[in-house]
Amino acid sequence: VEIKFGRRCRTRLGSIKLEKKKTIITVNGLFRNEMIPDYVITGTIAHELAHYAHGFSSPHSQSQKYPHQGGAVNKDLKKRGLENIIKKQKRWLKQNWADYVKKHLPYNTYRPRRHYTYKFSFWPF
Repeated sequence: VEIKFGRRCRTRLGSIKLEKKKTIITVNGLFRNEMIPDYVITGTIAHELAHYAHGFSSPHSQSQKYPHQGGAVNKDLKKRGLENIIKKQKRWLKQNWADYVKKHLPYNTYRPRRHYTYKFSFWPF
């Protein structure tokens, strides 16, 4: 498992993917700033490691069909004694994240998705 910083993002705190039998956990690039409390980063990494433990983007077999099915991640984090960190993380994000993003990620950095047009040769008209 490799953990690294990724690009800055407004909504995604972390992600996990499997590349060539190696699991990579990517954490939001906005977390590089020292203003972000450690428990926010710890909670994000713990959340992604719970996905790993449940078999998503890992060599393990999947414990359920969908990653968050039945609150599996939150239940697992509580079982492992991380409930306090998750509560603090959610509280901080609710109170501070929107203002932090406005300050450190201006809207002019937004790049819209490309729209593709498809031409089908078998189309009847």
